[in-house]
Amino acid sequence: MRPSTLSRRLGLALFRLHIENGIAVALGMAVVGAGFAFAFGLSVTVLAYTGALCASIVDQPSRFSIKPPIFAGTVLATSLISLLAALSGGSAIALGGLVAALSFGAALISAYGRRALGVGISGVLALVLGMSGQKDSLGVAVQHTAIFAMGGAAYALFALAMGAFLDDRNRRVALGEALRTFANYLRSKAAVFDSADTHKAALRALIEVNGVLAENLQIARDMIYAGTMTSRRLLYANALTTLVDCFEQILSSDADIEILRRSRHRHLLRRMQSLTADFAHDIESLVLALAARRTDIPAPNHRAQLRAMADEITRLAQAPPADAEEEIARAAFSSTHTKLSRAVAQLDKLFTVIRTAQPLADRQRVLNLAAFMHQETTSPRVLLAQFKSSSPTMRYAIRLTLAMTAGYAITLLF
Repeated sequence: MRPSTLSRRLGLALFRLHIENGIAVALGMAVVGAGFAFAFGLSVTVLAYTGALCASIVDQPSRFSIKPPIFAGTVLATSLISLLAALSGGSAIALGGLVAALSFGAALISAYGRRALGVGISGVLALVLGMSGQKDSLGVAVQHTAIFAMGGAAYALFALAMGAFLDDRNRRVALGEALRTFANYLRSKAAVFDSADTHKAALRALIEVNGVLAENLQIARDMIYAGTMTSRRLLYANALTTLVDCFEQILSSDADIEILRRSRHRHLLRRMQSLTADFAHDIESLVLALAARRTDIPAPNHRAQLRAMADEITRLAQAPPADAEEEIARAAFSSTHTKLSRAVAQLDKLFTVIRTAQPLADRQRVLNLAAFMHQETTSPRVLLAQFKSSSPTMRYAIRLTLAMTAGYAITLLF
């Protein structure tokens, strides 16, 4: 493998939101452990680590504004669960009731969305870590819970400090993640243009990566559109909006895929496949430029490819179509060429934004960016709405409670 190819792959592999978040979590655990070990010794450090571990589960990539309430709620909830688990240890009935109540609550709060699942997992982990063979006295249980809470709070404070310090970088990495997934989508789209490939497999891969791209675009919107728009945040917002426009142009051509693949003009399909694959390579170059903050990358030039495609479509149009199927195919090729041309124009604009490191315009004055963010709520009405037999969340909570209680009963038998 050539050094340039290796460095390119390493750059694409390491400039990832979850990799950097994992490194930050590991660093946070190390700092909390070192601090408690230096101040209180090993025995206290182990107990504080359990609190930090429960808090670290909810430390996921997200906009900074929602992290303080999530950390506060998690530390309080897991500390209370740890206290109740310590007081219930040795009593099969009390511990069984706690297992059932926690299982029901952890499942029910999933109605608030995916982030709430992390809080539920933290609660279950706190229960497991807080259980012991014998029941602790109230004084010992409170003391252990205080150390547990201190560990969780210490990790939360470190994570919030890191989140504030790395806020701009996290937004940039979120944009890079969306770009990288878009490049993967384009490669899958290029495979669909290859009529020699199995259509079902190629289409399935395209649908799967489309779902991942939609999720990463939403994560990027939530992180980039949040807060006051500084000049750098506006740059990221303009780049993300341009990326979405480019994606929609490519996506709109999916309607003609079946017609294009049935056509006998395989040479035109190969041209479209080549252009789309080159498009993916260009987007990956943007990811690397974003990672290294480089502005010296050359802008792509696809005019020759588009012109050759247009000339071939014009040549085919000079002869009358042999049948209705041929007429439909020519129209589909012309329409796809138009959409690819518009996508290339958006690509040029995207390169302009990232290469010049200057926002194109203050789109915040035109668009209400908050409307494109995922609206999260902690209203109790969400929970109250689940208390009915038709609620999938309620049925899930009942199933999980029965399963956990049955599992607990089986452990008692052994």
